[in-house]
Amino acid sequence: MEIPQINRLLLVILGTVACSSCGVASAEVNFFQITDAHIFEPKKDDVEGNKEALRWCINQINARLDAKADYKFIVFTGDLDLEAFRRTGDQEEQKDLVEAAKQLAGIVKDSKVKQWLFLPGNNDLVGEDPAKIGTFHHFIKALQEQLPGMQIVDFCPLDGDDSSGSWRRADAVSSASTMRPSRVTNQRKTLKRSRLARRKM
Repeated sequence: MEIPQINRLLLVILGTVACSSCGVASAEVNFFQITDAHIFEPKKDDVEGNKEALRWCINQINARLDAKADYKFIVFTGDLDLEAFRRTGDQEEQKDLVEAAKQLAGIVKDSKVKQWLFLPGNNDLVGEDPAKIGTFHHFIKALQEQLPGMQIVDFCPLDGDDSSGSWRRADAVSSASTMRPSRVTNQRKTLKRSRLARRKM
């Protein structure tokens, strides 16, 4: 298959990755990362090419699965361009987000990897304002409704909800398979502070 012209879409293949948390045995997981699809780009000329590039990525992943690769999930790390859905009223925005979710679902449904984790990028925040993360959460909820046969995960933690921002693989056999991006980030910060403190001593 010929590779479509890809302006922004990046496909990152992450091989075997060791995931571990404090006090828990490590586990190896194979997964794919897709980022910067920009399929809701305000510049209409780029949109179709970007959608075609995303379809191509999914086809490549499917081909690897057919060749006996074992990918547990796909992580989408942002920039669908949800900032294009600027608030013009809650009801109107919700309608637009549902329509956008239908468009993405029409592409993602062909994936043979049925577990997708979504994180927002800066272009998924209206005005790049973190306070407007609600648009992203509403979009992922609409996408989940469009793809009931898949596990679509909102991997972005919600304020005041300790159970959010985590995900346990469907085939998990231990708590080592539970992933929390916020905790991983906090562990890295703690480790960095610990190293700095040791150097000063």
